[in-house]
Amino acid sequence: MSGHPAGSKEYWHEKYIDQNTPWDLNGPHPAMTMVLNEVLKTTKHRPLKIYVPGMGNGHDAAFFAKHGHQTIGGDISEKAVKNAKERYQDITNLDLKVLNAIQDKNPGNLDLIFDRAMFCALPASVEDQYLESCTQKLNKNGIFASIIFTKVDRENGPPWAISVDNFTLKMQKRGFKLFFQKNVPVTYKTSFIIQESIVIYTRA
Repeated sequence: MSGHPAGSKEYWHEKYIDQNTPWDLNGPHPAMTMVLNEVLKTTKHRPLKIYVPGMGNGHDAAFFAKHGHQTIGGDISEKAVKNAKERYQDITNLDLKVLNAIQDKNPGNLDLIFDRAMFCALPASVEDQYLESCTQKLNKNGIFASIIFTKVDRENGPPWAISVDNFTLKMQKRGFKLFFQKNVPVTYKTSFIIQESIVIYTRA
């Protein structure tokens, strides 16, 4: 990765080493139940095979696994993965590992990728590579769900904002259609996140 330092492994690893992680809620995002319920409306397949890229300390990945789904949580930071394993390694159906969500080809044949604002944490130089990598990991009926930031009061990121319309255009180019969208209360412990939104896409 190149350009903004947020595109590097070292940038994120240092955040976890220094415990400078204001996005960490010490538990799953409050909207996770809504996300899972909406996803399950689109498929009869159970359990789902799920990948959570940029999982951080693993809370959202653990949520899916606790609900019986085969879940892989990955992060580029070894420290983040270590934190996740210390807390969640005993959960059945949960595989926690160091993964580069852009460069690594695995995991594959996925039913669902859940992106909790990872897209918004990436510099523009690698956004399309990330979405292409996600698309290739999903099976023919795969679902892409995300919580994006639609309003951010910060110029140089991360995170960076993207509107639902613009994100949907990116997904449409990759053969997806918007199935569900809902604005949700801001959860971050910062003043610069103004609006969060759930977006769920199915194959068109």
